[in-house]
Amino acid sequence: MDEAVSLSDWVRRGETYYNIPGDNPAQVLENAVKIMRPPPGLTREAVTVALLARESVMSTAIGLGFAVPHPRETIVEHDSDAMIAVCYLEHLVDWAAPDGQAVGTLFVVLSADHSGHLAVLSSIAAAVQEEKFREFIDGKPTREELAVYWEKKR
Repeated sequence: MDEAVSLSDWVRRGETYYNIPGDNPAQVLENAVKIMRPPPGLTREAVTVALLARESVMSTAIGLGFAVPHPRETIVEHDSDAMIAVCYLEHLVDWAAPDGQAVGTLFVVLSADHSGHLAVLSSIAAAVQEEKFREFIDGKPTREELAVYWEKKR
């Protein structure tokens, strides 16, 4: 799998959401999912339950101000519906990150298979380690701008 292409495709199937309110991870996730368009065959309630269940096991914060909420198990029926929803929070939220930094950006990953899921999580984790990427995200790019950024990384 070409991970850069995959990230671009997954982001294009998702959306970008701005100013998501909430004072803790549960509130933020509930508010984000209320406005998200879930993949075919899933309800907002099912997505919320899956994300909160995963978060209750262990924080999905990866450091440097980012979290990657995702269900423990794949919940999307078809690979072609796998997606990343990018959420910029209204304010920084303590997400129990390993580096102690509060989170301001979420990449909500909803996948259909384990290998694609792990590859996408790994690619996002690698991207946030790059200062250039973090500076780009500070500008709160749209999904299309983010998809183009990842395409150029190929």
